[in-house]
Amino acid sequence: MNMEKQLNFYPLSPMQQGMLFHALAARKRGVDVEQIFCTTPEALEAAAFERAWQRVVDRHAILRTTFHWAGLDEPHQEVHPQATVEFRFEDWRAKSPAEQKNLSETALHADRQRGFDLTERPPMRVALFRLGNSNSQFLWTFHHLLLDGRAVVLVLNEVFAFYEAFRRGEDLELPPLQPFREYLDWLQQQDWSMAETFWRRTLKGFAAPTPPGVTYASDQEVEPIRGEQEIDLSQSVTAALKSLARKNGLTPNTVLQGAWALLLSRYGREQDVVFGAIRAGRRSNVPGAGAIVGLLINTVPVRVRVAPEQPLVAWLQTLRQSWNALRDFEHTPLVKIQSWSEVPHGQPLFETIFNYQDPSWDAALRAQGGKWAQR
Repeated sequence: MNMEKQLNFYPLSPMQQGMLFHALAARKRGVDVEQIFCTTPEALEAAAFERAWQRVVDRHAILRTTFHWAGLDEPHQEVHPQATVEFRFEDWRAKSPAEQKNLSETALHADRQRGFDLTERPPMRVALFRLGNSNSQFLWTFHHLLLDGRAVVLVLNEVFAFYEAFRRGEDLELPPLQPFREYLDWLQQQDWSMAETFWRRTLKGFAAPTPPGVTYASDQEVEPIRGEQEIDLSQSVTAALKSLARKNGLTPNTVLQGAWALLLSRYGREQDVVFGAIRAGRRSNVPGAGAIVGLLINTVPVRVRVAPEQPLVAWLQTLRQSWNALRDFEHTPLVKIQSWSEVPHGQPLFETIFNYQDPSWDAALRAQGGKWAQR
């Protein structure tokens, strides 16, 4: 019998605990709120689209989940037997392209500022905007507590599979997938003794987080400055980096991690650096991990010793071996890793996080071809 039918309450994963902490500590709404904004070369039918989303919500317990912490020793998540997807439809066909663009930007901003009440209803909603007779946009908003990027691909594939069937006047039965609850059960059953040995050995002698080389305001009440910088590498540089990786048994992830380690070493004036890195958690020992709709990513520390006298390729190959060695321990809760390190209690284990994603979730969807190639 499916465990999700037996139990309505269960603990949060370590990653969920961290995200919930940051959401509650944030001064403003919107922390870890994800927005998927999609333009489609098709006039999506609102009724069939809403029905498709509802069917996916019915299939996956994580999309019927709320989060609770008040008066509890430990926060927990509750799966509701039923949950109605929050869906709205607006017809903008009478608006000019400029007006439609303004409406889109306004909708994105307002939706982001709205945030979620995590205790009242599952933190997810969908809005559909009709732009013309042959094009639409939709906005899918959810809290990161529910899903990671790999799960986004699984959900959107299901939504459009149901949608196409409903448009044809048919129904569709998809095979059941591994429930997120089974991943949480797997975590609860783990003996972390081997992980403790691994992480103590990996972090032995490291006692202070690597500074990113920037100065922070001493007044904790000062509003932090946030910004975004996007840098696109040229096709020739990208091809050269991929060629370097391929010829030497490396991956682009390893090359870019090495570049980040060198940057931290230079700005932090240290040769022994640690930064956080995101592990997808889909190729480990978790049964059926690739098909689980939920949040499986985890942040773990990566320790790199920068050796100026060592040849670049040999140094990168060592980094690659270290990254591969993390696989068996990639689901270790970060709070446990921190407690096993020599970094004093109350200090972070790292100040920066590196996240490499290839392919991106949207690229993975487009690569399927057909209508996905134009969405």
